[in-house]
Amino acid sequence: MDSVTILLKDLKNQGKKIVGYAAASKGTIVQNYCNINNNTINYIADTTQKSDLIPGVEIKKMNVFANDQGYLFETIRSDDKMYDGKFGQVLVSELYPGVIKGLHLHNNQTEYTTCLKGNIKYVAIKETPNGPIINTFIIGEKNPIIVKVPPGVWHGYTSLENKSATLMYLMDRPFNIEDSGTEEKDVFAFGDIWKVKHG
Repeated sequence: MDSVTILLKDLKNQGKKIVGYAAASKGTIVQNYCNINNNTINYIADTTQKSDLIPGVEIKKMNVFANDQGYLFETIRSDDKMYDGKFGQVLVSELYPGVIKGLHLHNNQTEYTTCLKGNIKYVAIKETPNGPIINTFIIGEKNPIIVKVPPGVWHGYTSLENKSATLMYLMDRPFNIEDSGTEEKDVFAFGDIWKVKHG
């Protein structure tokens, strides 16, 4: 651990830019073990490229501003390109270790999701005649992003590292239990998409 952090500090002091690439689940474990944060790593790129994203799914990398008093980050701004300008409500929820939330699909609403505390594996799935398109994202303290999911896309999430996670959702319309337009599927309807890959 010490050799890794010393190397990264030396590279940073030389003015080098340090980025992470792919293997997001394993990368999160290494970052936590070595206490590596966004002061060291400029950003993390996953294997899901923009061209591979489900149509309508968008990602925003959140800028983190840190000093000796603490840190802050912006979530959604009214001038964000990904934001359609429609506000319904904001929800904050706590996800316990080992829980898989979903799968569910909204027919009438767009949802913006981020993880404020902890880390989650977030999966978005679009069914097509040629089979499902599956996008996987790691969201949380080590990779602060917002994922926008439009109507008609299955989605769900689970916490990582056997820790709770705090999530925030912005929806473009208020939830109405009498007209929710929400469908549900078994969490394993598309296979074991939740398992952390090794190797």
